[in-house]
Amino acid sequence: MRYRKLGRSGIEVSLLGFGTGGPTTFTEARLSDADKTRLLHRCLDHGVNLFDTSQGYGDSEAFLGAALAGVPRDRYLLATKWACSGDLIGGPDALERAVAASLRRLRTDHLDVMFIHGLRPEDYDAVYQRHGAAIERLKQVGQIRLIGFSERMGEDLEHRVTIDALTRHPSFWDVSMLRYGILNQCARDRALPLAARHGMGVMNMSPARYLLPHPQQLAERIAAWKADGSLPPDAVPDADPLGWLAGGAVESVVSAGLKFAAGHPGVSTVLTGTRSFEHLDANVRALDDPRLPAADHDRLVRLFGFAREWR
Repeated sequence: MRYRKLGRSGIEVSLLGFGTGGPTTFTEARLSDADKTRLLHRCLDHGVNLFDTSQGYGDSEAFLGAALAGVPRDRYLLATKWACSGDLIGGPDALERAVAASLRRLRTDHLDVMFIHGLRPEDYDAVYQRHGAAIERLKQVGQIRLIGFSERMGEDLEHRVTIDALTRHPSFWDVSMLRYGILNQCARDRALPLAARHGMGVMNMSPARYLLPHPQQLAERIAAWKADGSLPPDAVPDADPLGWLAGGAVESVVSAGLKFAAGHPGVSTVLTGTRSFEHLDANVRALDDPRLPAADHDRLVRLFGFAREWR
């Protein structure tokens, strides 16, 4: 497993992180509790040291706490999230209660990263003013190591909240969670360079979750781009349009997507979620060498630099 610094914190984070949300993760009932625990320990065996969860991911926090009980705390990092939009009219005690609940469920005395979840640009001022001092105080007393926010996937396609946060309060925020991948490259223009300039860690969420694993939906989306003129008709094949990426050290289109997502030096870690041991192992192999052939990478930038696809 490769490791990178999580921004200016200097914390070493595995290039592949394990996310416990989303439609294909172990929060679903398709895995037994024993298999869920085995999957988490397979992550540890691979050298994955980051586990991402949220208060909104069902019983994910409590299950992580139970499954990791007995594992030395310095072997893993815990990142969780709190969606505060419904509590904006409340005081900072709402955040303090949320952190206390997460600590209890995760069976730990500190959170490595606490995210304000799904922070919308229009809520930024209210969140910072009403909860900034409280979360900073929790950091000072050691309950939180790093302060972060996650973008609102599917809405903030231009990464406005990351740009706003880094422009206005760059020393306050330690980590941003955003999406950068083959079909959503906008972060390369401003958000990732700004994050690198200010030493902000970046967790790349779900860069290969939706279209890349599903050839039919991917072909339909690319056909639509050809039809509206976003792509030339002969840019890629109609059938299996990204199949040319697979070959050699690149096992699949999904593998290529993970490599592309990790290829930007401003990305600290790439989050993947799966309920499959086979897929987990393949994702680990993909980032053993997080490089696409240069010609393929450059072709993807030329072809899809316009794309703002969140699915």
